Amino acid sequence: MPSSPKTDDTTMFTCAYCQNPIKEKLVLAVSGLHYHRRCLRCVVCREFLTDICFQHSGALYCKSDFIGQFGAICAGCHQVILPDEMSQCKQGLAFHDSPECFPPSDIT
Repeated sequence: MPSSPKTDDTTMFTCAYCQNPIKEKLVLAVSGLHYHRRCLRCVVCREFLTDICFQHSGALYCKSDFIGQFGAICAGCHQVILPDEMSQCKQGLAFHDSPECFPPSDIT
């Protein structure tokens, strides 16, 4: 996640979660909103979001909870289809958009 360092002593960010000023030197930013480290947590499991997070309708999720609530499983390889991956659907099944997962001759 990108961080927004304070540029001088007068620059102060407000945490989008707790609405308190962020006085730490490191400010975490997600989609233009700023957070304390302690406030950047998954809305489902409450784990700290340290490396990667996903956002849906303003709520922040860890990868596993986001996939659990909004992801799909590829019928070809049985792996998760992430939101930024290309996919195709056929006969109610989701597939990665690749020849390995979506061979046109195998699905009729």
